[in-house]
Amino acid sequence: MHSHRLVTPGLASFDELSYLDIEFTFSATATRKAQYRLVFCPPSLDPVAAETMHDMLGEDVFALYVSVVSFADIVQLERQQAQIENPVEGEEPINIFAKPKSSFNLDISELQYLYGTLVDFMLRVAENEGIQILYCTAEREELIPTYERYVKRLTRERGLTYITDGAAYAIRTQNYPN
Repeated sequence: MHSHRLVTPGLASFDELSYLDIEFTFSATATRKAQYRLVFCPPSLDPVAAETMHDMLGEDVFALYVSVVSFADIVQLERQQAQIENPVEGEEPINIFAKPKSSFNLDISELQYLYGTLVDFMLRVAENEGIQILYCTAEREELIPTYERYVKRLTRERGLTYITDGAAYAIRTQNYPN
């Protein structure tokens, strides 16, 4: 019914960022395709995340291999880049975490597939890259229950643990020292 494929042949790197581009086809319908970029970066590139992680993990955060992970719709990323390259005075900045206005709404099964797949990829990348802590946040309040559901389910299935602080999640991966 739903499917996905990697657009990047593997984890792509750019400076300190790494990412996967993933194309989703929802409800087996060619007109219901969307691409998302799953981004991994060090806490130093996201000062707000670094501060929240320090509050959650204490001094341990300095001794661990930690990655901040986020995702955004490729259309929004392209619009943001175009806005940066050709600024218009008074124009509101593009919110890369918002759904593109031209995009379709996802039904519940499509949302479940999207978030389940994204969290699964996050955990797989952590395993392959030796990441000890994955840090992510639900960028919009309405997404908190969705993140909670998939983080809880997929970490439990893999025998992992996590801590949460509001909309922020620090997932201890299988690489986390005992």
